[in-house]
Amino acid sequence: MIIAEQEDLIQRRKEQEVTLRQHLQDVEEQLQKETQKKAILDSGLDKSSQRTEDLRKQIVTSPDKLRARLVKLQQEVEEIKSGTQDSDRLKRMWESLATRAQHIPNHVLKGLDEDMEALTMKTNKASDLESHFTEAIEEKIARQKQTLKEVSSKNQNLVRHLKFVAKEAHEVAYDDQKMLSSQSSKSELERDVYQLQTQVHALQVSEELFARKMDTVKEKLEMMRTQHEERCQEAQTEIDSLVLAVQSYVEKCNMTSVALTP
Repeated sequence: MIIAEQEDLIQRRKEQEVTLRQHLQDVEEQLQKETQKKAILDSGLDKSSQRTEDLRKQIVTSPDKLRARLVKLQQEVEEIKSGTQDSDRLKRMWESLATRAQHIPNHVLKGLDEDMEALTMKTNKASDLESHFTEAIEEKIARQKQTLKEVSSKNQNLVRHLKFVAKEAHEVAYDDQKMLSSQSSKSELERDVYQLQTQVHALQVSEELFARKMDTVKEKLEMMRTQHEERCQEAQTEIDSLVLAVQSYVEKCNMTSVALTP
């Protein structure tokens, strides 16, 4: 009779050890998810305000709590494996644990699973939105930089051309002093002067076009900056929602842990 009870107790201990191992695995998976979410939030909030830093500190506490719970469960498993505890004490402890677990409503456990699934979906959505916004903004900024580079190159070409025209005008003025005695040379000089004036006028028009293009580029950059700030605000709102969801989930996990702790 005693041997049968001992075998039954050993069998229950094995089953309980399997249950604890499964619980440990679930906690490790949850800890990994929380760590991944923390990494995503850290990478997306490097350029945010002090408010974002405070939120990151709050999120950091969630994996720490789960890690502490994981350590405690691991210690309990080690104690069970060591076999140093009294059989009757183990029996009473697991009977108490089973009794407490039976008092947890199924809808509470189901609600926790649903909250976790919704939280994961929101986190993935926020990560995708942030990645999409960042890529779009970086692409627009790259195009604007390329446009500015092309405009700058054109401006340098105009400056070189102006220097060349000024040099020609100086040479023409010098030649003008030599050829004042010749009417034909004077006519050619007038034509050259007219051409130079035409070129200078064209350059002035090009400078005005360049100035207008620069104004347009500045307006576009300002518009992009405003849009980026709005998208950052939207991402911040989504992050606030995620933080509240994480805190709610951690509180539920703590309540469940208290109910399951002997």
